[in-house]
Amino acid sequence: MKTQLMPLASAAALILGAGAAMAETSATAMTDLNLRAGPGPMYKIMDVIPADGQVEVNGCIESADWCEVVLDGQTGWSYAPYLRSEEDESTLTQAAENDSVAVVEFSDESDGAALVAGSMGAVIGALVAGPAGAVAGGILSSATADAVVQPEVKIYAAENPVEPVLLNGEVVVGAVVPEDVTVYEMPEHAEYAYLNVNGVTVILDSKTRQIVEIVR
Repeated sequence: MKTQLMPLASAAALILGAGAAMAETSATAMTDLNLRAGPGPMYKIMDVIPADGQVEVNGCIESADWCEVVLDGQTGWSYAPYLRSEEDESTLTQAAENDSVAVVEFSDESDGAALVAGSMGAVIGALVAGPAGAVAGGILSSATADAVVQPEVKIYAAENPVEPVLLNGEVVVGAVVPEDVTVYEMPEHAEYAYLNVNGVTVILDSKTRQIVEIVR
């Protein structure tokens, strides 16, 4: 399994940076954010960091996409663009690029770093981040995120599972699914569509393809 995962996880072959011995830092989640077992969307979800929730940061992989963090004593990986550094209000992606957080490596040697779903294939695209201003320094939000999704819509999506697709990035409210990714219609609720992204069922605004609800 390790040989198959390494091409997907950008951290798998990284070497610990010489400047990695830095002071610990903390970060705040801009939105509800998955804590995964490894640095990539293919790894299973261990927990969810709540919006405005704080984590300790051990460091980020060299590509600056994912960071190893500690939430309530549990160590995992979260998507750097949606974590804001407590030191200077930058995203952890920016902090890593500026060498203000440690560079860490990832070794996939435990059962806890298993794939989200064995049937998942290669990455076929990337989620488009939410509003630019949100990622720059605030809680991720969108106009459609304020919409109230009817309970029957979420129940239908949960009871009618579909094959997952694997997209770079992280599943958050406000992110947009690319046009070339197949989505599924919602009977009697044409304003919504749904699909499974990175092992998570999501409800979309059918016109904008923006995620408005995550079914957990």
